[in-house]
Amino acid sequence: MKIRKLSLALLGIAAVAAPALGVLSAAPAEADVRPCPGGNPARCAQVIKVNTYLGVRTDPWYGAPVVAKLYNGWWTEVECWTYGSGAADNPNYKIWTRVSSGSYWGYVSDWYLDTGNVQAQLPRC
Repeated sequence: MKIRKLSLALLGIAAVAAPALGVLSAAPAEADVRPCPGGNPARCAQVIKVNTYLGVRTDPWYGAPVVAKLYNGWWTEVECWTYGSGAADNPNYKIWTRVSSGSYWGYVSDWYLDTGNVQAQLPRC
């Protein structure tokens, strides 16, 4: 009986301490793909780390034409991931995510989305 009470007490302390230590909450750059705001069941991610705008491109490299612009804090639907050119801020990070909305679709460097481990959450394009 004493062991069970001790186990329950430790579990209660862990449940209270974990959120305070950030164990159960992810930082924006490590967040998971999630439902879009407003009840839309599609999978979404938020634009982060952008100084001006994030260009949505026709192909997953920086030389491809820009078809739309996304800004910090904006949400976009995410569909799949692929490899492309390295991110401007991190040339070794070569993962791109295909994004879309009703008015555009294309690719953005995943470095600028809060998708977390996108390869584990979305199919490859």
